[in-house]
Amino acid sequence: MGEFFRGWKRKVGFMTLMMALALAGGWVRSAFVEDSIEIPTGRHSSISLVSGYSQLLLKVDLHPCSDDTLPIPTWRSVKLWGGIRWYDDLPTVFQWEWNGFALAEVPYQELLDDDWQDYRSTYYFAPYWSITIPLTLVSLWVLLSKPRQSSPKKIPEPITGKGGV
Repeated sequence: MGEFFRGWKRKVGFMTLMMALALAGGWVRSAFVEDSIEIPTGRHSSISLVSGYSQLLLKVDLHPCSDDTLPIPTWRSVKLWGGIRWYDDLPTVFQWEWNGFALAEVPYQELLDDDWQDYRSTYYFAPYWSITIPLTLVSLWVLLSKPRQSSPKKIPEPITGKGGV
């Protein structure tokens, strides 16, 4: 078994196959459950990764904050009941969608300390298949391609000249 993992191609192929399998599991789970993790990146911003409806969503939030405390990362799981997706009715300023890929920018206003503050979220959508299938194909190509045989390098012999020493 140790002989199989010699060389960088086999190791990279194995790692990409493991990533593809993990994403395939997430793809199946995302049909029934929406998982999200929100990670604060500062007092006025956060990044969220959401898995649901067979898509991955990266959400970047720029929002006001009234206190000096830094929020902690949060995890949430919700069972999906079908119907329309929660982001289908967003009041977007800019929206682009093509074949499951999407980009949207959503402005909000929040009342904070008796003053309206601007709030903006940017959403980046990618369907699971667009990541899982290429990773699987790359891993199969790397794992199943025959390793090249190394040929011994020919060491040039010194040239002997006439009249030389």
